[in-house]
Amino acid sequence: MLFKHLKKQMLLPSDEIIINKSIKIRDKEFLIIGITSQNEENKLWIIMHDDSLEHRDSFPEYDCDNYEELEYERERVKKKSLHSVTKREEMQEDILNSTSNFSINEIEIQGKSMAFTSSSGTSLRDNAYDLCMALQHFVEKGLTVDLFDEYDTNDLMLYTYKQQDGEEFPKIDLSKPLDIKIKIAEDYNQILINKSMTVNFGDNLNEKHSFYDEETNRIYNFYINKVENYDIWEDANKHFDSENMKKAIKDANIGDEQLQEMKKDYYEFVEQTCPKGMYLAMIEYETEDDVQLNFYTKEFLDAKVEYKEGKCGILFFSPDNKNGPHGLKNRICMLKPVEKDFNRAIDIELFSWYKKIPEEIINL
Repeated sequence: MLFKHLKKQMLLPSDEIIINKSIKIRDKEFLIIGITSQNEENKLWIIMHDDSLEHRDSFPEYDCDNYEELEYERERVKKKSLHSVTKREEMQEDILNSTSNFSINEIEIQGKSMAFTSSSGTSLRDNAYDLCMALQHFVEKGLTVDLFDEYDTNDLMLYTYKQQDGEEFPKIDLSKPLDIKIKIAEDYNQILINKSMTVNFGDNLNEKHSFYDEETNRIYNFYINKVENYDIWEDANKHFDSENMKKAIKDANIGDEQLQEMKKDYYEFVEQTCPKGMYLAMIEYETEDDVQLNFYTKEFLDAKVEYKEGKCGILFFSPDNKNGPHGLKNRICMLKPVEKDFNRAIDIELFSWYKKIPEEIINL
């Protein structure tokens, strides 16, 4: 590394306020470090111990000279050990090992707010020089970090939240109480259900079902209205001809060569999702409280995990009607590729649902 690049990583703020307050967000302890202004970038800094990172250390240690090589070896061993694991088992483990997420939308100090548009978090691994320099700066300014003394640095996360561009760094009177409020955005937790079902093809099914949530001791009703085929290739072939897409390409100043590469990647991803000549079997449903459900076919969940190269992307689907026959919001979920004339029953599983975590305001 050239020294000039190292200098760019140094924390040398032109303005800063040390907050040094511990809080609990979504059942996790955080230390609010403070806010800084440097090179026209204003940031909020926080640090936490993330016990979910300890799962990474269940793999053997290797004689590696750097963090990247160690992570590569860990991932390689993980993939090798998962060859006999089903997709259901892998997905269930991911959900059970997941931790409560959060996003700080805004901090208010003495009535002056900082709204955040982006964030990043990095582990304090041994070669994270920039983060260590930043922490040293804050400690020299009076930050107290003794509560982290007995934790492995690999399990500590340093987060920064960037203020919206063009907004002024708040002018704070340090002779008065800071009177801090932190706004935490709403979020969603994925909760396992594992309810086996068999659904028939049809566009007027109107089948009522339910699932039970242990945490709230509540039964949620949902209705399956349709299971039908969708010609994804008809829409895919018109994807780049829509007015919205043309405008987006023009606004992004995308050249012909880049556009051709985009088209190639897009059609390869669609092919992975649904081979040409086939349709997608889709399920249309509505639920109480507008909760999102995840349906999968039994054959998909029982299949072994395979690791292979492929294109990554997201396909968005929307129902024809905003609301279903029961007056609730319509949602759709992809099941599997099928032959064009497929109309048989499908064994599926209501695998999980997303529980909403409401927005909250924390006073310090």
